[in-house]
Amino acid sequence: MIRCKITLFFIFIIINSCSQSKKKEYDSLREALKEPLEVTHLNIWNEKISKDIIKLKNLRVLQISDDGIKKLPSYIGKLDNLQILDVFCENIKELPSSIKELKSLKKLKITSDSLKLLPNSIGKIENLEHLEVRSVLNKLPNSIGKLKKLKFLLIAEGLKELPNEIGGLIALEELSISLSTISFLPKSIEKLKNLRHLTIDGSSLEVLPEEFGELKNIISLRIRGAKLKELPLTFSNLITLEILNLSSNELKNLPKGFENLVALHNLMLNKNSFTKFPESITSLKKIWNLELKKNKIISFPESIKNLNRLQVLDFSEELLSDANYRYLKKLLPNTRILVH
Repeated sequence: MIRCKITLFFIFIIINSCSQSKKKEYDSLREALKEPLEVTHLNIWNEKISKDIIKLKNLRVLQISDDGIKKLPSYIGKLDNLQILDVFCENIKELPSSIKELKSLKKLKITSDSLKLLPNSIGKIENLEHLEVRSVLNKLPNSIGKLKKLKFLLIAEGLKELPNEIGGLIALEELSISLSTISFLPKSIEKLKNLRHLTIDGSSLEVLPEEFGELKNIISLRIRGAKLKELPLTFSNLITLEILNLSSNELKNLPKGFENLVALHNLMLNKNSFTKFPESITSLKKIWNLELKKNKIISFPESIKNLNRLQVLDFSEELLSDANYRYLKKLLPNTRILVH
């Protein structure tokens, strides 16, 4: 009987706490202001942001969606306990410098069609861990390197270059850049010792610096739709690399020492300029997925049979002759070879 009462008591506590948490989430600033100290989450949809928002002393998460907003009000910086700020405003052109006052902010996400610059004061958001900007951002402020706790950085569209100060992001674990005109990476990238995931999709990147080989904790690397003709010799230092996607580049060969990438299990080299199968790949014993679509490969080494863990060899959209297909099937009888 006592055990039953204890169980019922805890069920009541859980139900009560759930109902209270629901009361703390609001979809209207007007409604939120009726109980300002109870509000932890607020979604503002096409509603004017009045200065009264600073009465929400316990606000943790703020989402704003309004295409009429061109600039966030400066008093946003007075939300001392705000941890997540998510702004989806197509016409927003700038962020207030007062954003530096958000000392508790951990995640900042901006989606816009008009934002070209971030305020230099962004470097003073000392607890920021996640920064995501989906806009036509031209460049990052030099102060970006002061974000010592930043773990995730995503920039979508427009970026012309990475500042040398990017090397100051000593806690950075994931960097993602897409639809940029970046043609080189700064040498300071070698300082990103904690970087584990790097994605650069759609760029003018022609070379990787020799310092790239210092990213010795990287697990996944994706550089697609660039202009890479070769990889640096130091590429062979990336011995923790498990997933590599260099599709849609201009590669003809892999660098000396590529066989050192012993952790690699997923390799995608689609849409490059290979005419023969890179023999160094055959030393990579953990490879289980290999994609070579849309190249011009006409010869294969017998050592390809060493890829005994290979599950899928993808030559879709590749002009693979019947003779080569039979040859590969003989050497790799347990591998699924895709040719269509």
